[in-house]
Amino acid sequence: MVVADFLAEGNGYRSQRKIAHKAALIRMIKVLSGETDTENIEAWMEEQGIREEDEVTVCELFDQYVR
Repeated sequence: MVVADFLAEGNGYRSQRKIAHKAALIRMIKVLSGETDTENIEAWMEEQGIREEDEVTVCELFDQYVR
């Protein structure tokens, strides 16, 4: 699982796996990191030009989220 791999390896995690449920993944990462604001994920994705149907790798999504 992508989340388990990311948590095990931390910021050095790299993967070329495509993410199908981007908003759900970002929401889970936020919750696991202790953040409580998970309501604006879709708005953030729209601002970034990321759509659920886009083919985005784990690394691309995480890099955009961190920025």
